[in-house]
Parts: sequence; structure tokens; C-alpha cells
Amino acid sequence: MNDIRDIKPLLTMDNPWLPAALAALGLLLILLGIYLWWRLRPKKAPVVEEAPQVSPYELAQQLLQGLADERLIEQDLVAEFYLRLSRIVREFLESLFGFPATGFTSRELLRALTEKRVGAQLVQLVDQFYQHCDLVKFTSNRASQQEMQEALAKARRLVDETQRLLGNQRGSSMSAMIIEQDHVAVR
Repeated sequence: MNDIRDIKPLLTMDNPWLPAALAALGLLLILLGIYLWWRLRPKKAPVVEEAPQVSPYELAQQLLQGLADERLIEQDLVAEFYLRLSRIVREFLESLFGFPATGFTSRELLRALTEKRVGAQLVQLVDQFYQHCDLVKFTSNRASQQEMQEALAKARRLVDETQRLLGNQRGSSMSAMIIEQDHVAVR
């Protein structure tokens, strides 16, 4: 019966904290994995309703009407009226043709329109409009309320004529393409 041996004694550990440290490390790795999964998982994009697309023509007309509704003419705020009127038309041309009209002088704006080959009639309309605006903005000339009303009417006519001329010269597909480019650039 010597071939049966007795059970070996329990193994004693030199570091009794090692199992606790390994368990804590394992738990930490599991928590890190859960955190990374949570942060890196694909998130559902929030549902954002797109605002109805407004063409540059409609936007310019709305802004011009808003300017008229503010009654700057009746308050005789000449400088502010002409600055805002000029800016509305520049932003309209900028959004329509894709060049930085708001950063251009009037001459640069006319040159850019000529390079875009928009037609002599449109360039002439823009030139006449900005000659009057610049005369009031950059000199000591004071515009009467009637002249301010006429300037507002010229701006509206310029927007309408631009729409009409682009539709006649280039066809509605070109006009739609210019408007589409504007909306792509805004996004």
C-alpha cells in the first residue's frame, strides 16, 4: 500500500492581494470595454426637419419688404437705409452668382457680373442702382424720402428683372442650377 500517496498540502501564496488585484483589473477591463462600446457605437442622427428652400429671389423680396416695414424712410435714417438696401442687393447677387459680392466695391461687382456674362442690361441695372446708392452713402448728399422710396423700388425692380433676364437668357434650367449651387454652398 505504499503506492497511494497522501494529499498534497494547500499551496500558500506569497502575495495574498494578487487574486483581488487580478479581479479588479478584470472588472476594470470589462467596464472600459463597455464605456468604449457606448462612446464609439454608431449614433442615430437626430431628425432635423429641413427648412423649406427659399430661392434667392424670394429671400431678396422678403428682405426688401422687411426693410420697407421697418419704416427707416419715414424716420429719415438715410445712411442706415442705404447701407441695408445695398447689402440686400449684394447678398442677392452673391447667392445667385456665387461670387463674394458683399466684399466687392461697386466696380468689382460690375466686373464680376460682366465676367459671368449675365448680359449688358442686367449690368446696366446694377450699375445705375449702385451709382445712386454710392452717391448717397459716400458723399454728403442727403436723399429725400421720395428718393429713398425710388431706391427701394429700383432694388425691387432689379431683383425682378434679374429673375426675368436669367429666365429669358439662359432658360429656367440655368436659373435653377444657379439656385441649387447656392443651397449646396450654404449647407
